[in-house]
Amino acid sequence: MNININNYQSFCVGTAPINWRGDPENKLGFRKDTIVKYEFNTRDKKGNKVMDKLTREETNDLVNSIIRQYGDNVIVQFSGDALDIMDVNKYKSGDAELDEMFARELEERNARFQEALKPAQKLHRIIPNIQTDAKLREGLKGMSEEVVDAAYSIIDNDFLPHNIGDMTEEERQNLIALGMEKARYLAKDMGSQGAKFLEAMETIAQYGMNGETDEHGRVTYDIKQGPMVGAPDGHLCISELMKRIDPEAYARHNAMITEALKKNDMSLIMKEFRFSMDWTQWAYKEKKDEINEIKDEYISWKKNMQETEVKKMYDSNLKDMGSFTESIIMQNKTINESYLIKNLKEFGEILQGKDKKK
Repeated sequence: MNININNYQSFCVGTAPINWRGDPENKLGFRKDTIVKYEFNTRDKKGNKVMDKLTREETNDLVNSIIRQYGDNVIVQFSGDALDIMDVNKYKSGDAELDEMFARELEERNARFQEALKPAQKLHRIIPNIQTDAKLREGLKGMSEEVVDAAYSIIDNDFLPHNIGDMTEEERQNLIALGMEKARYLAKDMGSQGAKFLEAMETIAQYGMNGETDEHGRVTYDIKQGPMVGAPDGHLCISELMKRIDPEAYARHNAMITEALKKNDMSLIMKEFRFSMDWTQWAYKEKKDEINEIKDEYISWKKNMQETEVKKMYDSNLKDMGSFTESIIMQNKTINESYLIKNLKEFGEILQGKDKKK
C-alpha cells in the first residue's frame, strides 16, 4: 500500500451535519449528528496517479484507522475508486421512500460497525424498539456510570424482568410503578436531559405493563423494532420486515452482520447492505400487501402502548436516598416488604458504585 494511513487528513473532503427528513431538529436523539467524508482516488483532478487501488485488507486497515480517530457523534463516509468497498451512492432504487430508508439503514450499520471498533465496554440491555432505545441512550448521554447502571437496573428488575416467581399480577404492575418512581429520583439531577430520560423510561414501563406472565412466572414482552430513528411510522426497519416475511433471508442477514462485526470488515457490512437492499426492493414489489399489513400492525401496537397508563402509586420524597427509601416503604401496600427493601437497597448500592466491588 503506497499511502501512510497516519497522514490521511489530505483526503478529507468535508464535514456536514446529519439532518434527516422528518426529524430536522433531532428531537428523537439521533446518535450521530456529524458526517465526515473521505475520498481516496487513484488519480488527482489533473489525472496524475497518486496511489494504487487498495486491496480489501488494505481498505479495512485504512477505514478502521480513520474511524478510531472520531467520537461517538461522528459517522465517517468513504468513497473513491482506490477503495475496495461498495459506494452506496451509486446504488439507488429509483423510489424516494426506499432510498431514504436505505440511507437510514446504512447509517445504523455504520454506527454498529464503528461501535465494534472501540475498546470493550460495559454492555447494557438493548431495548428492541429502535427509537425508544436511541431516546434512552440520548437521555443517559454524559451521565455517570453509576446513574447509567441504576437506570438499566430499573429496566431489568422493575420494568422488564424475565421471571417474577410467585409475584401476583398486581404486584408486578406496582413494581413497574416503583420503577418509574426510581426513574424520577434519577431524573431530578439530570438537568435538561431529565425530561427525555423520563419519556423513554415511561415508554419502556408501558412495554412492561403489556407483558404476559405464564403459570411459571415467566414474562414475555411484545416490543416491536419499528422504524429507524427519525423515520415515520411507515418506514419499518428492513430486518423486522424480513423476519416476518422471509425468515430464511433474515437468518442469512443476521449471519452476515455477525461475521462482519466479528471480523471488523467494512466490506462485509456493505455486502450485507447490498443483500438487504436487493431483498427490500423485491419485497416491496412482490410482498406489498404483507408489508402494509405489518405496518398497520405496528401503528396499532404503538397506539396501544401510548394509551397504556402507568399509574403513579407513590408520592416519594426525592431529597436523598434515605428519604426516598423511607417514603416508598411507608406507602407500599402491595409489594412484599422484604422484597421491596432488598430492591431499594440494591438500587442505592448501584448508585453509590458499591456493586463494582462485588
